[in-house]
Amino acid sequence: LGRVNRQASIRFSGLAFDKVLGYVFALFVTKTYGPEAFGLYLFGVGALEVFLTLSKLGLERATVRSVAGLNATGKFVEIKAVVRTASLLSLPLSLLLAAAVFAFNDHFAGALGHPKIAQFFQIAALALPASVLADIFLWSTEGLGKQRYLTIIRLMIEPSVKLAVSVALFLMLGRESGITSITTAHATAVFCSAALAYAVYRRRVKLTLMLVRNL
Repeated sequence: LGRVNRQASIRFSGLAFDKVLGYVFALFVTKTYGPEAFGLYLFGVGALEVFLTLSKLGLERATVRSVAGLNATGKFVEIKAVVRTASLLSLPLSLLLAAAVFAFNDHFAGALGHPKIAQFFQIAALALPASVLADIFLWSTEGLGKQRYLTIIRLMIEPSVKLAVSVALFLMLGRESGITSITTAHATAVFCSAALAYAVYRRRVKLTLMLVRNL
């Protein structure tokens, strides 16, 4: 019960932090670049979520359950195989979709009725595979019973990096950068999440395997 309460409190704290920082980010963007830029950003993120969902192939629950089952039965070596399989299934599709969005960004923007959002697609598409990989690594740590990493990386560090980079780019480039700076901050935060998620995954799996060998 204590573990459940601890996990719930971490998750709640992460969600609260994400909402507060999201509000601060919204205020910053609307005050510096205007409400139109923020609206275009939200529209682009919503459209990109469709491609992100397609890339994941519904593997989230399956990966978490598989890793949790292997962890419970002591088959720790096979955890890497599960993560490798999920990556081999999702990564090629995410790369293909990212390439399509990048190459035909103006067509996607025109089809959605917002030509100005083409630049968002061109930059954000680069981070699509990284976002998929970050989720896969964090699914594995969740399966190992370490849900706090998902909360800390995705709900706390990622929005913090996005806000910090947005402020830095505004100070360096000014108001004229608009959607370019916002999207660059978004992509930078996603790449940061992917790097941290991979580092955490390697560390947790390595510690688990070392523990098994010492038994």
